[in-house]
Amino acid sequence: MSKEDYLNYVALCTHVDDRNEKRIEAAKTRKEWIKDRMQKGMKIKVVIDENAPQGFAHCIPIELDVWEVSGQGSLVVPCLTRNYRAVCTQERGSGYGRALMKAIEEEAKKCGKGVAIPAYDHDFWFMNKRFFDRLGYKQVDRFGRKGLFWKNFGDVEVPKLHRPRYKPKTSADKLIVELIWHPMCLTSIIERNNVRKVCAEFKNQVIYEEHDASDIHFLKEYEISRAIFFNGDYKTWGYEAPEEGVRKEIINRLRARK
Repeated sequence: MSKEDYLNYVALCTHVDDRNEKRIEAAKTRKEWIKDRMQKGMKIKVVIDENAPQGFAHCIPIELDVWEVSGQGSLVVPCLTRNYRAVCTQERGSGYGRALMKAIEEEAKKCGKGVAIPAYDHDFWFMNKRFFDRLGYKQVDRFGRKGLFWKNFGDVEVPKLHRPRYKPKTSADKLIVELIWHPMCLTSIIERNNVRKVCAEFKNQVIYEEHDASDIHFLKEYEISRAIFFNGDYKTWGYEAPEEGVRKEIINRLRARK
């Protein structure tokens, strides 16, 4: 595989075996973010087996003000994943995750940094804390069901999780839809595209505002990477907001105003 092939693989967030039009379109935005951040020091580790990529992990200097974590002197792993179908079928025991973390720890040791991992106390596959517990990571911060797990390979400060402090807008006259998104995450980009499209259908009935959390100034001020607010009310579907779900939410709220 060429460097461009690897870049396309990571941009699709391992959905090589589960492509669709929305993911392919969103991957273009994610690819540009990856290229920009790699120029600023981000690395991506890709695990190869049977001559094919099987998963990857971001390895991002914390000073780039990444998703969910702040501090100095650590490398952040906000996302470690295998190919999509392996994830969905909950395949375990491949050793790919451990290989990725070993490669990241080697990077940290070379430059005397820590490794910081936001992980979750849930039964879902994504960034489950139990995996990092087994690798010897210690929890150094917690917010809700999210913990921050850390190993220190140098003399660096303990990182911290973000505490969202964004105050969404409300209006008595119009329905305000606010979206906070981050180009690191493929599902967040798809969510942005879905919400943009649906809000445009309602023209002047809806005020749509969008905030890119990869903007360092925004992230530092508000410490929030992803959210949707409908006239100040937070809403989540547990996955990227679907077009029909957003449309239904807007219609119900507009009807309630009459």
